[in-house]
Amino acid sequence: MFCNPCSRRDVESKSTSWCSDCEEGLCSKCLEDHRVIKLTKNHHVVDMTEQISPEHYKLLSIPNCEIHEELRQDMVCKDHDLICCHQCFQSSHKLCKNVSHLDMAAKGIKQSDWLKKLGHDLKEMAKVSHKIIEERKRTKEEIKNQGKKMKKEIANIKSNGSYISASKPVAVISGHTCVFMRNNYCGRLMEMIIAVKDFSKIFIIPKLERSEGVKLRVYSYFKTEMFCSYLNKSNVSFSLHSTDYVELDYENLTTVRATGNIHIQLYKRLSGGSSMTTVPGINQYLSYYMFFVPDGYPKNYLSIIIRSDGIKGIRINKREIETHYDRTFDLIGFQYTTFVCRILPGRHTAEQIQNVPFGLFVFAENPHIKHDVNFGYIAGMSLLSLNGT
Repeated sequence: MFCNPCSRRDVESKSTSWCSDCEEGLCSKCLEDHRVIKLTKNHHVVDMTEQISPEHYKLLSIPNCEIHEELRQDMVCKDHDLICCHQCFQSSHKLCKNVSHLDMAAKGIKQSDWLKKLGHDLKEMAKVSHKIIEERKRTKEEIKNQGKKMKKEIANIKSNGSYISASKPVAVISGHTCVFMRNNYCGRLMEMIIAVKDFSKIFIIPKLERSEGVKLRVYSYFKTEMFCSYLNKSNVSFSLHSTDYVELDYENLTTVRATGNIHIQLYKRLSGGSSMTTVPGINQYLSYYMFFVPDGYPKNYLSIIIRSDGIKGIRINKREIETHYDRTFDLIGFQYTTFVCRILPGRHTAEQIQNVPFGLFVFAENPHIKHDVNFGYIAGMSLLSLNGT
């Protein structure tokens, strides 16, 4: 940085000092003149001993008084914790006991305990910031490596009876891009697979308007005994080995119980389309749902499972409902009913006004389309792995 007065004389001289009043750099010769001239002898000058940019030195400039704009704020009143000019000092702070010149107030600040502590705190903050940045880099790399490893494992697993584990939360989607149906059409299946922690022991099978071509697939992670009940009061029991599954016919099946936790999926197969729906356990029912029914399906309906004494408390969009295709049976000391009711496309709510939990499924069909398109999904369920129960 060159001396400003010398530059105005077309002379290049290196600045050795900075005048915060003039906001100019001064060489050693101009500094001597600066200190003897009457107008500038009391200016605030600092040595430019460090390699600091001119912009940083300009920050050292003392601001002018807002009241007396021609005067610098070079006085400090510690009683009022503010800086002021000489005229403000004479008019407003003459009786204050702790008033000093700015130079005197700043004397020794570099060696003060406060500045040392500030420097120490800033260094510690820099260390913590560096650790956070490094930790994020490591986490990002771990996630990247885990993703690669999981892709390899998924590519090698079998479609049935496989177990997927992860050190971080993941979502697993099961499906098939082309399930061969009649008339040479493909049906696409897709459904999220719930975690083993969310498997349950007691299930009620939802009522459907059309039961032909419907299957149930039951999965078990541990070895378990299963008991199936039917409308004709018959019961069937069998064993499932670890990571094994079994397929059941839907017709007249009402309940499935197991000694260990299992997972059930309902497969609905029509002439040209198919759907896959998770069946929640009765301990995973909710008392309030919000759900959507897409347009384009002339046959939309809900399948509801609830204790028989709670049917009258069910409200769809705050209104009572009409039921049909209902069937009733006993389970663990209670009477349950499963029934279907029509629903229009759009956004809906379903609730039980006495907070009695119930199962809710949304189904739709379009038999007028050549492919006989349909879908089915649960409106919601309590995920035990998320709520910690």
